[in-house]
Amino acid sequence: MLEISLETIRACYTCFKCIGVCPAGLRPNLFVKAYLSSIFKEFRDVYEEIIGGSSIWSCARCLKCVEICPQKVPLNDIIEYLQHEAAKRGLAPKIYLNMAENTMNTYLAFTSQTIVSKDGDFYTTEDIRELLGLAPLPEPIGNEKFKEILNMLRGLDSK
Repeated sequence: MLEISLETIRACYTCFKCIGVCPAGLRPNLFVKAYLSSIFKEFRDVYEEIIGGSSIWSCARCLKCVEICPQKVPLNDIIEYLQHEAAKRGLAPKIYLNMAENTMNTYLAFTSQTIVSKDGDFYTTEDIRELLGLAPLPEPIGNEKFKEILNMLRGLDSK
C-alpha cells in the first residue's frame, strides 16, 4: 500500500486550487477522499466509485495539482495508487493495456501508422526513422516479468 501518512492526507482542507489548475478538468480532492476511503471502510463507497470510474485514467500527469497544493498533498501518488488498485481488480481500460503491450513489444505506445505525404507517398514509422538517419529501434528484451503482469491484468480484464 502507498505510504502516505494520514497527517499528510488530512492536511487537504479542500481549498479546490487543484481543481482550478487541472487541464483534464478532474477533481483531485475527490481522489484524496477515495484514498482515505480505502483506509476507513465506512467511507468505502467513495473509493469504489472512483476506482470503478474513468476519472483516474484521465490524469495527464502534469503535476499542476501538486505544485499548487498549499498543503503539499502528493496527489500524483494518490492517483497512481488508485490506478493500481483499479488495475488489480481488472478495471484498467483496455486501451491502457494495449498501450502497455505495444510499448513492451515495439517501444511505441501505439501501433505504427502509415503516413501519406502530400505527394501521395506512403511511409511507415520505420521508413521515417531511416529517412531521418535514426537507428532502428532495438528488439525489446528482458521484459518477461512485465509480460507476466500484463497477461495477469488481461485475464482480470476479461471477467
